[in-house]
Parts: sequence; structure tokens; C-alpha cells
Amino acid sequence: MKVILNQEVRGVGAPGDIVEVADGYGRNYLLPRNLARLATQGAVRQAEGIRARRIAREIADLEQAQTIATHLESLRVVIPAKAGKARRAAATRGRPTLAATPTNRRSNGRQSAATSPISEIT
Repeated sequence: MKVILNQEVRGVGAPGDIVEVADGYGRNYLLPRNLARLATQGAVRQAEGIRARRIAREIADLEQAQTIATHLESLRVVIPAKAGKARRAAATRGRPTLAATPTNRRSNGRQSAATSPISEIT
């Protein structure tokens, strides 16, 4: 049975996807719960429109996230902390002792890691 998903269904697809499911699964689970509708010609055209809008929204969200990321990279956060003679801050639970600034962090795409110990004051 071919159906068009109205909502995201785990393990099946996202809204607007045209998927082939077992007859019983579609008839007894997806259709009664309004998670999907039958894939008629008109519904397929409508699903293509939904899919195109979803892709456009994802692209816009990505561009906005990249703009915000560039702005955040330019900011510097300073948190005052007391340190001993060795310029090492004492770590306490629930309260950060110094800032992770872009100067002491490196990025490898999606993850970033500190290049120096966080307990040292720079």
C-alpha cells in the first residue's frame, strides 16, 4: 500500500514522503491515526509541494544557523576567577571558573575541543 505521511513516523519517514507500507500497517495504524493518507494522484502532487517547502525551510534554517555561528565565534566571554600562583583555577561543582573562548578552542567541523586545559587561566 502506498501512503503519504502527514507526520514523522519513526522508522518510516518524514512528512510528505511517499512510502510503501504493509497493507495492515497502513490500514490499521497509519490511516486511523491520521499519520498518513492514501497516495492518489492529487495527493502525490500535494506531497511534492510539501516536500519542496520542507527542503526550502531546511535550507533557510541552515543559513540562519551559519549566520548565528559566525556571530558567536566573534564574541569573547570572560568569567572572573581566582587563581593561585601557578595560574590554575580551582574547579567547583555547578560554577564555571573560566571561559572557553574561541582563542583556546579548535573546531573540526561539527565538534570542538579545548586546546588547553580549562583549569589554566590564559
